[in-house]
Amino acid sequence: MDVLIRRVDPDVPLPSYAQPGDAGADVRTTEACELAPGERAVLPTGVSIALPEGYAAFVHPRSGLAARCGVAMVNAPGTIDAGYRGEIKVIVVNLDPRESVRFERFDRIAQLVVQQVEKVRFQEVAELPGSVRAEGDSGPPEAMPPWAPAPMNKRVGIDTRRSYPTGKDSDVFGRRKKSGAAEDAASEAEQVVDGIDNEDAEDTEGAEPQRVRLEPEPRPDGPWDVSEVREPGEGRVDLGGLFVPGVEGMELRVEVAGDAIVAATIVLQDSAVQLQGFAAPKREGIWGEVREEIASGITQQGGVIDEVEGPLGWELRAQVPVQLPDGTGGFQVVRFVGVDGPRWFLRGVISGQGAVQPQAAGLLEQIFRDTVVVRGEGPMAPRDPIVLKLPDDAQMVPEGVQQEDQETSRFSGGMGQLARGPEITEVR
Repeated sequence: MDVLIRRVDPDVPLPSYAQPGDAGADVRTTEACELAPGERAVLPTGVSIALPEGYAAFVHPRSGLAARCGVAMVNAPGTIDAGYRGEIKVIVVNLDPRESVRFERFDRIAQLVVQQVEKVRFQEVAELPGSVRAEGDSGPPEAMPPWAPAPMNKRVGIDTRRSYPTGKDSDVFGRRKKSGAAEDAASEAEQVVDGIDNEDAEDTEGAEPQRVRLEPEPRPDGPWDVSEVREPGEGRVDLGGLFVPGVEGMELRVEVAGDAIVAATIVLQDSAVQLQGFAAPKREGIWGEVREEIASGITQQGGVIDEVEGPLGWELRAQVPVQLPDGTGGFQVVRFVGVDGPRWFLRGVISGQGAVQPQAAGLLEQIFRDTVVVRGEGPMAPRDPIVLKLPDDAQMVPEGVQQEDQETSRFSGGMGQLARGPEITEVR
């Protein structure tokens, strides 16, 4: 199929396929540009196209740029309709927390994919036919990715921002459901996991390769185990399983699954970090395995993942697919961070400006580092969530109370508001 193309810049190379069978043709920038960490820019490609009716072009990020430099597209994929005749431009962002990225004139910055699209007729009906997913559900549990929001009976805290995936609380990271004898099985699981010795390993000759067991990394800067802190409640909010640092102007929200509080979210202006603790084996860290599972789940849903070494160690920079109010698809940028401790694992999900702007992320990263984890001494199966509790001085705002400064989302990416629940206001 032929596509008509015009050079806006007479010297720019035309889009081209790097390899036979490639779906995307490389497009280039006509302007040199340097992006500081967290900075974004609109780069012109120097070309415009005329597509046949029934076709559209989609601008996708280049995986090589993402892997080497942490460069992503803000609105990936960008859509070029058949009727558009203007110059194609690409909105890029530097997600690297420390290094600037330099583009020279005619550097490749994105890929252009041309596809046939259907034009539909919308027919209004009084009632839609039924489906498995229904109106407010996310589908059957087995269809949900391991990082998807879990169905919750209630939430404590105003939840007006769909800013990050939170993880299934009844089946965290895709773990199989436990049998009825949960506590006995948990105790046995810890003993079995920690009781494997070299003699057992020698007997496995000829068996399938097993995952390498990695000891938890040192934590010289936190997060901390409760045994490592003399006064965990000093300057922190006591949530039972977590002591969360108190910061002036923060909003504290907790998420509830059934009768258990399983996560805490700290909101600071246009950024947020969700904290969630899990049980882990005594002598084995699980963050490496969890990263693989989160990355696999997001990739299967059409998202983009970059694994980078950031200020908190190895983390995932993710572009998570979301549905916008107009029904079109978009992406939400989030950071998954994690640290292994003694018999526990702490996961953080940074969203909003903190996911793209290093200067906005600094305080959230410090909150994560200064959090104290209280796993308890009872038997817990690896990956069981560490249950939290409400602070003693929590102030509850009844459901339905409206606050002017929270009526619109500050970092929802145009995804609109969710239903409000009771609010906890932590006064610092």
